Amino acid sequence: AYMQKKCSSMSWNFSSADPEFGALQARELQYQLQAALEGAPVVVRVGKGYVEACPKGIDKGVMAERFVGLVADAARRGRPAEPLQFVLCVGDDSS
Repeated sequence: AYMQKKCSSMSWNFSSADPEFGALQARELQYQLQAALEGAPVVVRVGKGYVEACPKGIDKGVMAERFVGLVADAARRGRPAEPLQFVLCVGDDSS
């Protein structure tokens, strides 16, 4: 298992650890982080093989909406931007 520092979050990745022990440790880490960060603008997420702490209100959906909005704004302002005809967002968990 290892810690991973991302641009806007920190995560503990246990995907290569023993599945049973990793899940047990992940639950404990989740409880400890939620207690320590209570009242802070942070959300603790548990996914497939990781526990992540990141700012509330920031997720892939929010970023996708922002990106689509920026492209639409550029087109409205006459900047050379191709209009979006299709957007595909996929993933295997809720992170």
